[in-house]
Amino acid sequence: MSFPAPATTWIRALYARRQVLLLVTPLVMAISLLACTGPPPRPQAFARGATQAVQAYLRELIVYEMRENKIQGLSIALVDGPKIIWAEGFGYADVANSIKATPDTLYRIGSISKLFNAVAALQLAEQGQLDLDRPIQDYLPDFAIRSRFTPQPTFTARQLMTHHSGLPADYLNGWNSEEPLRYMRQQLKDEYMAYPPNTLSAYSNLGATVLGHVVETLAGEPYADWLKTRVLSPIGMENSYVAARLKPDARLARSYDDAGKLTDYVVIRDVPAGGLVSNVVELGHFMRTVFNQGQTPTGQTLLRPETLADMMQRQNRGIPLDFDLAMGLGWAIDPSWPEPAGPLLGHGGSDGAFNAQLAVLPQQQLGVVVLANSAGALPAVLEVAKAALQALLQAKTGIALPPERDVRQRPAITLSPQQLHRYAGAYETVFGFVEVGVEGQRLWGQSGSDRVELVPIGEDECRVEYKLLGLIPAGPKEWQTHHFRYVRVGSEELLLAVSDRGARRLVGIKIHPVPVPTAWRARLGHYAVPDALQKTVKRIALRQDDRGFLYLEFDGERGVTLQPLSDGEAVIAGLGRGKQETVRAQEIEGVTHVYYSGLVSTKLKD
Repeated sequence: MSFPAPATTWIRALYARRQVLLLVTPLVMAISLLACTGPPPRPQAFARGATQAVQAYLRELIVYEMRENKIQGLSIALVDGPKIIWAEGFGYADVANSIKATPDTLYRIGSISKLFNAVAALQLAEQGQLDLDRPIQDYLPDFAIRSRFTPQPTFTARQLMTHHSGLPADYLNGWNSEEPLRYMRQQLKDEYMAYPPNTLSAYSNLGATVLGHVVETLAGEPYADWLKTRVLSPIGMENSYVAARLKPDARLARSYDDAGKLTDYVVIRDVPAGGLVSNVVELGHFMRTVFNQGQTPTGQTLLRPETLADMMQRQNRGIPLDFDLAMGLGWAIDPSWPEPAGPLLGHGGSDGAFNAQLAVLPQQQLGVVVLANSAGALPAVLEVAKAALQALLQAKTGIALPPERDVRQRPAITLSPQQLHRYAGAYETVFGFVEVGVEGQRLWGQSGSDRVELVPIGEDECRVEYKLLGLIPAGPKEWQTHHFRYVRVGSEELLLAVSDRGARRLVGIKIHPVPVPTAWRARLGHYAVPDALQKTVKRIALRQDDRGFLYLEFDGERGVTLQPLSDGEAVIAGLGRGKQETVRAQEIEGVTHVYYSGLVSTKLKD
């Protein structure tokens, strides 16, 4: 159960190896996996109506996950049809002042905000003010962004809600400010589209913010006020609000880093993408509204039943590069939960410290929301939400999902040298630059200093194997339930992640060196770190490796690969979020300036 979670494109692209995704894990993580005692055993079965047993199991699981991930505070709510059947807080909302987390504790919910942004847009569509399939420029006539695609592409509200607009993932300049949403009308005119619309799903916080500005423009009042009046209050979410800067409130959780240290709250300009503050009870009211065909607990109509049904249907069929990735209007859809249990719909959220997960099984009218106030909580909120829905499902219906199959049990096969060498090469992936090589009959993958063995289990498939000290199997859980598949689409060689239930998702593309113009080679060296990145990055350099790849280096680690298009422009190599975005460079009075996402970095003297 993996849903998009927000992060700035730049930081995500540079430090994606640190995410718990599918391939690379530091040695420290492997050691910690061996040291832990393991999660509490899940009961073999939950009897019909055994919600108390479900709660008891989840309490044990939550305590375990909080200990393992150094989570200070966490709140959870479970919904069954019209009722919130359980809501509880664990740990501390504020450690220093010994304020415990409760169901009423407020957290920033990050990208779950996009669900409410979509509701606001759909309300305007119901009123006839917004056509989901008309170009956005019809509503924002002075909105402008460059494109190298012909004809000049236009995108729609529907494509914004499904992350198929082709817009860049973020606009970083001023991301942590309180600029009004109309900033985009002027500041994006020098940026470029990343893709033609409907090329593939490429997650975009910028796209959600453009949609929010459309809502604000059509509403004729500030976005936060409109959302409060037309969306939140009718649901009964009176303590929830949207704001770039968190408001002082005794119920607001403090935020902590992954070591448990108190951190400052983050200011988020793009509030339609991630600026909503709420608690598990009020998000429970939202899920109740979903299960009641758009009728809110306060007796109002949030959306018509047919609008809500369309919101929860897959919108991106017929897009080859999406494979089995499914998107509704604002919702992410996990089709791997088989009927009659699924599909599962939901959204995750993170601002770097606050982490959140909301998920529903509409067919069974079951839902869960988990909110936490610590940077290391993302894997935990995902695991707790998944475990909660599986247990609730069995306790309500008797349906037990089959256990996830361990791909490590699939036997290795021997491939010919020709078959092995087909895999070999450089890939740009969701977790960064990966090199795949062959040594004798062995296939390996390497990202930075981390190397794993890729064990063939089919002519076009392999699983990941990593042994601590060469002896003890280790690595994240995803290695147990996913394998990789090599496919060709046209002339492109792609890498897919395939789940134990067969769901395919694009995670990488093989790349090849392109000629690097003299102008770009002259720009190799160190660059000043833009102010917006200085809390995260200390050193930036432009490098070229011995294979000819041009790339950006951050704090000594390889970052994104650049493919020059001309003396003054390059794109970030790869496919997906943060890829194919434009980096520009020019010399002004003898000093090189590099531009990306509104940020400017100047070359330092050697």
